Amino acid sequence: MPYSFNELIIQSGNRCRARGIVRMRINSYRSLRYFSAAILLASVLTACGSGGGSGDSSSNVSPTISGTAATSVAEDDFYSFTPTAEDADGDTLTFSIQNPPAWGSFDPATGALTGTPTNADVGTTSGILISVNDGNNPDVPLPAFDLTVNNVNDAPTIGGTPVTTTVDFAPYSFTPTAEDVDGDTLTFSIQNPPAWASFDSATGALTGTPGNTDVGITSGIVISVSDGIAAPVALAAFDVRVAEGFNEALYTEPSVSSSANVRRRFQANDGIDTDTSNGWVADSGDTTPEPWIQLDFDSTKTIYRVTLSDLIAPDDQV
Repeated sequence: MPYSFNELIIQSGNRCRARGIVRMRINSYRSLRYFSAAILLASVLTACGSGGGSGDSSSNVSPTISGTAATSVAEDDFYSFTPTAEDADGDTLTFSIQNPPAWGSFDPATGALTGTPTNADVGTTSGILISVNDGNNPDVPLPAFDLTVNNVNDAPTIGGTPVTTTVDFAPYSFTPTAEDVDGDTLTFSIQNPPAWASFDSATGALTGTPGNTDVGITSGIVISVSDGIAAPVALAAFDVRVAEGFNEALYTEPSVSSSANVRRRFQANDGIDTDTSNGWVADSGDTTPEPWIQLDFDSTKTIYRVTLSDLIAPDDQV
């Protein structure tokens, strides 16, 4: 009795789906055994498009993405993470990111996340999501991750321009400015302070009033600040010069004429100009109503003290 095969359905994996139709008549069961293998092979070739028949094209495959991002970085250190992505179809890939850190930069062509966080960025950015797309399929993401910026102690800063010249009997004061971004408690120290000055280790203030015996120069004064963690930070070394601010000595004694008119003299010296003629005034006659003092300086001077002497009326000395 002849056998009849009307349809033979062939399925091989996901990429080769086809329906082949084979029609034949075989006169014996024995002949069927001999031809069954050949029929099966021909049908597979036809279904996969490799024989005389035709088949369907394969579908586009989604890209893959991988990589493990570092989840912490120290402030002021460079951070970099680039995922690995592939596409079996050779499609051009683009990357995207969700919830990026504010201090970071992202490259959509490579998926690279880079940047250098500062002290202001200390903390954690949560839910960072990097994905890849081939233009044909939905985005393929990496697992979301968090990125923490760890604090690193910063040395404090110190600034200010010290006063480098003063005069005896004049108050002196200088206080530097200092800051610490970490909010650490600051302490100040000093090297080679003037003998006549006081120093405040809490504020860095150098204050005092030099006397006449302090006239001269104190060299190599160094004021530093420390946060107790980093090495101390210092201002540039500086000198303080104490000049003679005034001279009370009268260069000549007052004299009295036969008419009993008083000759008064005084000195108004800035302690810096060594020309003794500058600042001297003399006038005769204490009964004249006109002003008897006049100044004759060769340039602008600062008068710190004026000494007057009257031989007739010593109680009226100023």
